[in-house]
Amino acid sequence: MMVKNEDLYVQRALENIIEFCDEVLVLDHMSKDGTWEIAQNMATKYAKVKPSRISHTSESQHPLEKYCGTPTWIFAVDGDEIYDPDGLLRFRRTLESGQLDGVWSIHGNVLNCVALDMSRNYATGYLAPPARSMTKLNNFSHVRSWTGCSQRLHDGKLIFQDGFKEEQAHYLLHKTIGWDEANFRCLHMALMRRSSLQGFLVPHYCPTETIKNQLASRRLVTKLALRLQTLWTTMRRTSGKDQAYRRGPLVEKEISAFFSRKDTQKKADKA
Repeated sequence: MMVKNEDLYVQRALENIIEFCDEVLVLDHMSKDGTWEIAQNMATKYAKVKPSRISHTSESQHPLEKYCGTPTWIFAVDGDEIYDPDGLLRFRRTLESGQLDGVWSIHGNVLNCVALDMSRNYATGYLAPPARSMTKLNNFSHVRSWTGCSQRLHDGKLIFQDGFKEEQAHYLLHKTIGWDEANFRCLHMALMRRSSLQGFLVPHYCPTETIKNQLASRRLVTKLALRLQTLWTTMRRTSGKDQAYRRGPLVEKEISAFFSRKDTQKKADKA
């Protein structure tokens, strides 16, 4: 889990994956809200949670490199991704059965939320499909090495084992099963306010590496123009994330399965 300024949902995101994972690495990219403190508190509750701070997103790939070529599933979760905890446990049994050993990546069901009604236990948003699935679960047994990433599991130099064909090993699970029947499913909060520091009721999108480089090399007036451009696309909902996640009709889904569990400590200790 790589996080930055996501204190509104990060604890729930961690609580809901704690039983699914054998180890949880929380890499905080210098958050200024309460995200880092939440990660540290979770580490005192769960021995498998290991928080650390990073100064650049590229550092988030380094802890994963040792797992290349091992029978390990790497589950990348963001601080705005809330998974169905009981569904994950059922899904883990499927993984442990070996029936998906030949798969490289699995894409699950997603509801890209634009509103939560906790009094009714309902969320409103856009489903994947037709929106893009952003879930990230990768089988590192098929990887020889993966280095030089701008952030974990993104771009870089990915080398597969001899004879393995990546294009034949993407399991688009979200296109084969509906939301209500899915075990591997996620409430995605990228279109909502995620940090207590956010003053506007619009999401904050991290700038791309291209924009970051432009900001670093341009004059003050150009930097201001680029930031205003980013704000404008966010307000008009024309950013890349909006185009990927605001697809299809708005739907309403019952979400008690994602928020009903008050204490996972005992089950996590047994896992």
